[in-house]
Parts: sequence; structure tokens; C-alpha cells
Amino acid sequence: MAGFVAKIEKFRPKWVAFNGKEAAKAVARHLGHADPIRLGVQAWKIRASKVFVMPNSSGANRDVNRLEGKGDRVEWWRELKG
Repeated sequence: MAGFVAKIEKFRPKWVAFNGKEAAKAVARHLGHADPIRLGVQAWKIRASKVFVMPNSSGANRDVNRLEGKGDRVEWWRELKG
């Protein structure tokens, strides 16, 4: 985890987007953030990089109820695009 965070801190992308909540949860815990992870923009950052959590793209994750109010995954991509 420390290596991932170090790379983000080194290259300083404007955004870090996670494919699903589990990886985002692991990084958030590593950084000391206890807030629940939701899809979309997070309240926490990795140094100066904003964090966005996308719905997991796995075919096993097709349930629209997991999209937290969006009709499909494309809506999350549009929100990330801003």
C-alpha cells in the first residue's frame, strides 16, 4: 500500500479513480480515513490528488441497486469527466 501511495505522491495526478470500493477502502484505511466509501468523489485525497470511486466493472457486479442512484455505469463515467 505504501508503494502505491508513494507513486501517487510522486507523480501527482489530478485524479485517482478506483475500480470498485474495496481497493479504495484499503487505501483510505492506510491513510487513516474511517469514513464509509461511497461511489463518486471522496472527501479525502491522496496528497493533492482527488479520489473518485467507480462501480466495479466485474460482470458479477451487474445489480443496478449497487450503482447508488445512477441508472448505469456510464453515468458514473460522465460524473468523473465532469
